[in-house]
Amino acid sequence: PRRKVSWCFWMGLLFAGCESAPDVPQPVDLRPDAAPTASAAERERVQQFWRVYRRATALRVAGDVEQAKVFLDSALTINPDHLDALYYGGNAAYELGQFKDAEQRWRREVEVNEHSARAHAQIGMLYSSGQHGAPIDLELARQQLEAAHRLNRAETGLLIRLGVVAL
Repeated sequence: PRRKVSWCFWMGLLFAGCESAPDVPQPVDLRPDAAPTASAAERERVQQFWRVYRRATALRVAGDVEQAKVFLDSALTINPDHLDALYYGGNAAYELGQFKDAEQRWRREVEVNEHSARAHAQIGMLYSSGQHGAPIDLELARQQLEAAHRLNRAETGLLIRLGVVAL
């Protein structure tokens, strides 16, 4: 194995500049003046997203869940795949009793990032919450909580919730 790694390393160096070796990554110039420039419209879009998202975060932290959700919705119109906006938007919808909306946001987060333990956990919590109007499906809750636990074994709260679901 040691010889193979060494051979692969040297072959990679040998073919690094050749066009016939497309799998060999080309060096990237990281100097600020060499960075590709985004269009003015793209820069404005990114800046607008962060202004709206920071406002949503401030409102959420201050406890104004309803207004935070409004701003998170605005942020998602700018960047519909932003994981934190999807997650916190789902949490806000849940707190407001908008359970279908909450689930859709967390499921979208899982579509964008199948390794999102937090989205799986929230879906599991939703289906086992017992909240008035919330869906109840303990088997689905168990599956989602187990998926979250497989992705994040350090989170012990998931095991406790799995125990509650089992009871």
